[in-house]
Amino acid sequence: MNTNTARTLTPASTRPRLHPGAARAASAQHGIRMDAFLVDYIRNHVNQLMVRVEMTSLIRRYFTPLAPYALADITPLMVESWFHEIG
Repeated sequence: MNTNTARTLTPASTRPRLHPGAARAASAQHGIRMDAFLVDYIRNHVNQLMVRVEMTSLIRRYFTPLAPYALADITPLMVESWFHEIG
C-alpha cells in the first residue's frame, strides 16, 4: 500500500525557506550595492544613448541617497522615503 499522498505545489511552497536574517546575510556576502549597480548600468546601457550626459547626471543626482545600500537590502519603506526626498 502506498502511503505517499499527492500534494499541490504552490509558488509559496516551492520557495526556499530561509530564516529572517538569511536575506541580509546573503546580500552582505553576495549582494551588489546600488553604487556598483549604477556604474555598471551607466557603462552598459546609458553610454549607448544620445542623451548619455544628461541621463548620467540625472541618475547620479537622484540615486545617490540609495548608493550605500545593497540592492537586496532596499525595502519598500526606504524607496518611499527616497521618493519623497527627491520630490
